[in-house]
Amino acid sequence: MDAPDAVAPTHAVAGAANVGACGAAHATTLEALDRRPDARGATTHAVAGACVGTGAAWVRWGRRAATAGAACGAAAAGGARACATALEGAGERGYEFPRWFPVQIVREEGREDELLALMGRAQRGELSAEDEARTRDAYARWKMRRAGRG
Repeated sequence: MDAPDAVAPTHAVAGAANVGACGAAHATTLEALDRRPDARGATTHAVAGACVGTGAAWVRWGRRAATAGAACGAAAAGGARACATALEGAGERGYEFPRWFPVQIVREEGREDELLALMGRAQRGELSAEDEARTRDAYARWKMRRAGRG
């Protein structure tokens, strides 16, 4: 039996709230397990997923479902982290969306040190005139973007 149209938004909001609650619980569990974000691999995410899956299954279906919830949570969180790690390592700059896709990820964190080192070389006169001009232009654009975030 289909739900009436008036109930559909309620289901969407409830689903979003459930995903948000599980995501917040997962992030909190990750913080409790390991305070170093750079060392969080698929195993740490799987353990956090098992904890959240256990709690969610216990609340929804009772104590008997806790083991199945732990297995599902561990598989989902560990698998998602493993896929994300594989995508991060793909290519020289990591995973990039196609140019036509409306969402684009800007990665400047790694380039900041490289750009500052190049700017230092430009100030010492170690670059060709063309490379120096390109570096100074890139540095000026970076400063403008950074000032805009303010």
